[in-house]
Amino acid sequence: MLNTQEQTDVLFKRLSWLSLLRLVGKVMLGILTLQVLTAGVLLVIAALGKRRKHEVSFPHEPFKEVQVGENVLKLYSYGRELFDAMLEVTAQVRWGLAKGRETQ
Repeated sequence: MLNTQEQTDVLFKRLSWLSLLRLVGKVMLGILTLQVLTAGVLLVIAALGKRRKHEVSFPHEPFKEVQVGENVLKLYSYGRELFDAMLEVTAQVRWGLAKGRETQ
């Protein structure tokens, strides 16, 4: 049988082990809670950012056409305008080729 000092030592070791496990569990729970809260705040910020309309874009001023010899030079400052102009010219060329085949 254990004397009172040994009983106290065994009891203290059990309590300290349980206390350590409880502390680790609480720390892990705290870290998990912080991660969930951080994710929630980031989701709210992202949702609010998507709601706002971003109408402002990089400024691009249109250039005037310039006569260079017999040719006309047009500079583009925005890629979409260039792409639309290329599609228009391609359509005109195809229409001209198709028209030329019909008259022959």
